[in-house]
Amino acid sequence: MAERIPPDVWEKFDAALQREVLADRPAEVAVLIVLAPGADHPSGPAVTRGEAVDAMRRAFGRRAEAVVATLVASGGRDIREFWLNHTVGARLSIPSLLAAAGRPEVRQVLLDSPRQAEIVAEH
Repeated sequence: MAERIPPDVWEKFDAALQREVLADRPAEVAVLIVLAPGADHPSGPAVTRGEAVDAMRRAFGRRAEAVVATLVASGGRDIREFWLNHTVGARLSIPSLLAAAGRPEVRQVLLDSPRQAEIVAEH
């Protein structure tokens, strides 16, 4: 599978996602797509904190718009936007993953694998 993935896209995958693609050949993977940061921080004496936050959310939305459209068009599921850390989460097929990762605004793609919480019983 990896031999069919362009090197510039493969390099965007974190090690866990690379292992997942190589080992299991999954039909679908859960990922976090990290967008390249933008100049989202308005400044100046007239800018309130609320205005700055709103401006950052809008700027992220503009940067994420093309990526989200690609995910929707290629059948991505459970698409979530996280403006604060510049990521978009989704469940994707491998072809959808390649389409999204190939976009220029995508900096990195991480396997979204929540850590398993260890529950300790109190005695």
